Amino acid sequence: MNTLRKIFLALVFGAVALGARAQELDCRVVINADNVEATDKRVFQEMERAFAEFLNNRPWTDMTYQRHERIKCNLILNVEDMPSIGNFSGTATVQAARPVFDASYETMSFYVFADKEWVFEYTESQPLEYAENTYVNNLTSLLSYYAYLIIGTHQDTFSPLGGTKYLDRARDILNATQGQQRPGWESFSGPNSRYWLVEDLLNTRMENFRKGMYDYHRKGLDIYAEKPEEAMKNVMGFLRNLKELNSLRPNSLLLRSFFQAKADELANMFSKGNMTLRKEAYEILTQVNPTESDKYEKILGK
Repeated sequence: MNTLRKIFLALVFGAVALGARAQELDCRVVINADNVEATDKRVFQEMERAFAEFLNNRPWTDMTYQRHERIKCNLILNVEDMPSIGNFSGTATVQAARPVFDASYETMSFYVFADKEWVFEYTESQPLEYAENTYVNNLTSLLSYYAYLIIGTHQDTFSPLGGTKYLDRARDILNATQGQQRPGWESFSGPNSRYWLVEDLLNTRMENFRKGMYDYHRKGLDIYAEKPEEAMKNVMGFLRNLKELNSLRPNSLLLRSFFQAKADELANMFSKGNMTLRKEAYEILTQVNPTESDKYEKILGK
């Protein structure tokens, strides 16, 4: 068994038992504060370091990851306002990737998500405190919420509904914030809020979306190099489910985020092979994701 296959199988089964817990995330944190008037910009450099250490040096699960198995992810925070010293607000973009078997590229496992309601306090050199199932402060609630979403959605791509317990932890964090009057955590925060993101992921009506993440990645992308037609058929089944889900929850955040990350990938996958499958894929994709219709023209060779 070659090294790549060993690494990949370790990821499929979630972790390697080595008798000690290790960190799950390999997160790159970027803080952009160009629009903030501050006499000392070092606070933002320190913020980058502190956020990265919090995400990358903390064990979030009882699994053990070797360094090459850690989930690559990005947290890009555009700080837009500093109303007073130690108080910040901005927009965060969060994304994560997983390897594709027998391919030289990675694919998104947590979709590009722009959270416009990051409001938090931060003091240089002060430790970031976090306690399971307890609200300590908004900053560590935000960071830990996304850590669990990244891990949960990542695990879903390797086993059907495999990330449920980590998504449950993200919802526990959300529940602990209720009553704190912080934006983004409440049901009335709007359809693009953190509240609705995790609620949609755990809603039984949307369960076929999460099951489809396994079909799309493990039974689609991971076998595409060796069995392209079988992979296309498996992904086609998922697209049919997406059509039904779109009728249940039109323009849902989950579907919009998925297509934002996957439109190019889908267009490439269905750009060759069985024309009957390609035509059906084109019809579904242009119906449920009309904003990316230009990209899907590639499927029919236009």
